[in-house]
Amino acid sequence: MNIKYVTFYLFFYFICNNSLYSQNDAKFEQKLQSVKGKERFKLLIQASDSLLNLNNSQALQYALEAYDIAMEQNDNSLKLDANNMIGYAYKSSYKYAESIRYFQYSITLAQITKCDTLLIEIYNNIGINYRKLNQIDKSLEALKKSEYYINKFGNKQDLSDIKNNLSNTYRQIGDYDNALKYLLDALRIANEQKFLKSIPRILNNIGNIYGMLENNRQALDFYEKALKGVEKINDKSLKSIILNNLGNVHQKLKNYDRALELLQLSLEIKEKLGDKPGKAIATSNLGEVYQEKGMFEKSANCFNTALELKKELNDQKGIATVNLKIGILNLKRNKLKEAKSNLDETLLFAYEKGCEGIRKDLFENYAKYYAMTGDYKKSNEFKDKFIAIKDSIMDLERTRRLNELFLKFSIEQKDKDLELAKKEGSIRDLELDRQKSVGLLLVIIIVLLIGIITISLYQLRMKSRFQKKLIDKNEELITTQYELKAAYEKEKELNKLKSNFISMVSHEYRTPLTVIQSASDIIKYYLIKDETRLFDRQIIRIQQCVNSMTSILDEVLFIGRPDSSRLNLKKIKVDLTDYINEQVTNLKLIDKGNHRFIVNCNPEQIFIFIDYLVLNHIFSNLISNAVKYSPEESTIEISLREDASEIFCDITDQGIGIPSSEISHLYEPFHRFSNGLSKQGTGLGLSIVKRALDSADGKIEIISEINQGTTVKLRFKKI
Repeated sequence: MNIKYVTFYLFFYFICNNSLYSQNDAKFEQKLQSVKGKERFKLLIQASDSLLNLNNSQALQYALEAYDIAMEQNDNSLKLDANNMIGYAYKSSYKYAESIRYFQYSITLAQITKCDTLLIEIYNNIGINYRKLNQIDKSLEALKKSEYYINKFGNKQDLSDIKNNLSNTYRQIGDYDNALKYLLDALRIANEQKFLKSIPRILNNIGNIYGMLENNRQALDFYEKALKGVEKINDKSLKSIILNNLGNVHQKLKNYDRALELLQLSLEIKEKLGDKPGKAIATSNLGEVYQEKGMFEKSANCFNTALELKKELNDQKGIATVNLKIGILNLKRNKLKEAKSNLDETLLFAYEKGCEGIRKDLFENYAKYYAMTGDYKKSNEFKDKFIAIKDSIMDLERTRRLNELFLKFSIEQKDKDLELAKKEGSIRDLELDRQKSVGLLLVIIIVLLIGIITISLYQLRMKSRFQKKLIDKNEELITTQYELKAAYEKEKELNKLKSNFISMVSHEYRTPLTVIQSASDIIKYYLIKDETRLFDRQIIRIQQCVNSMTSILDEVLFIGRPDSSRLNLKKIKVDLTDYINEQVTNLKLIDKGNHRFIVNCNPEQIFIFIDYLVLNHIFSNLISNAVKYSPEESTIEISLREDASEIFCDITDQGIGIPSSEISHLYEPFHRFSNGLSKQGTGLGLSIVKRALDSADGKIEIISEINQGTTVKLRFKKI
């Protein structure tokens, strides 16, 4: 779209609107001066409501004046209406803490005036404000209170909206399972009740979740459904958001022409609406697509327009982000001087605000800049900074995830505490009923002496019934306490396993990734020097590292299956003697004569029916362990024999052995024995062997003595 045309259109649009507003404003002020008391209060509240998101400062001023009138009238109902409007005005002005303060006072006023249905709206707004402030636990608490009052007083529309808001909060902490669950509930209610205005927004939010999960096809499907729905209700603001999201997904799928078309449509709507923040986002997204298409001039124009908009909005983080994008574009265009200027401007913001994500990308591109200028020393310095901050972000992400898990556990604990409180409340109600019955009984005794015997029997019967109920409730409480304790212990065990897994992957993947990085840098260097004959050795290093990482991943996937009995086994007839000889031959090539191998077989051929992958998991782990933990020049002996019903295999080494105090941890995933920590490994070997043997109906027995060696005894059924 022509820039001059857009500028003229926006200028004309705002002049017309301001003119109309001025005329209406003058008429309103004239009318306002002619009324007092409750009539003036009513006009101020209506005006404040109509000005929200158009002139928030004026809306706030009217709401505060309305509150002064409510104070003069000493009317709590008027105070409640004015207080809510002040909360909305602060919320629209992005002053979320002030908004919360007024809405919390509204809770007290609603309780005083017995307007319980308004608590739905009040708690919902408090929950949204806390989410904007990233105080997730308080947000969830407020939203769930709103949900409670909806179930008590509200309607289906309110319930659909609150579930949508709960989903947004869970999505913010990365709990996509709960986020999706609440959205699907909201969508079901909206479809059942035919809430046409809610359906497109919910579909768009579902698309956002699938987009965050990198499921682009699923995200695309929900965004397209949302677009069809929004056409029916003519919500232009929501339509522009959906079009922008669709454009981003098509960009990820490399459908650049379609992405440009959708982003351009979104931009046109935002321009008509006068939505500067939205226009800045859409323009920046267009710049990214043009850059990926190699249309650098158009990309630069878009980025520069987005930068100007961010400056008008005084969005410091947005300015830094767009500046970084321009710097990256200038590097691609080989405009090194301009790129350096953009990177330097971004660096000032990154250090002032401590924005780790921007600093990471910044250091990476500084390294590229200095490499392009031939200053490899500085380039390497920034590479080191990039790697260090990348590792720091990974550590922060792991910490954040653990905090999220703890928060999730805390929320579940609060829900359980609330359930216990409800049960205790019901017990108190029963006790109160009993006391009332006793009081009534005393009155009847005084008034009706004739009925004293009958009433006494009734009292005993009621007392027995209530005591029985109390005993039952106490037993339920004890059972619940045991269940909570068991759940807590299980959560601790899960956290330990997750911690071990993260530590193992971080350690085992760091070395091959470093080798791959260095090898790729060397290849790049040789490519510049046109010495392609030196590539082979680096490619072999990369392939070896990839094979090592793939092997670790295969082990983790195998041990991560929840039930070995569900493995899809394909049993075949295998000559076990030939298989073991082949394994030993392969190991000899790798071992380079450092160990002696003895294979004994009686009879000479022994056949077994077993899944070949399972067989590999068993013997590759056991034989490689024997080699790994045995000293050079020692002997590793493998003995095979069979009888009428079973096959026996013994693997004996002269290695370091297993400490007796750690025998009980033999088959725990990720556990490594204290005397073998100097050797590289994942701690999954024996766990995999045990899982594989279970799937093959095999048995294992390990006999070991420290520094005397280990013997592994295997037994398989003949089938």
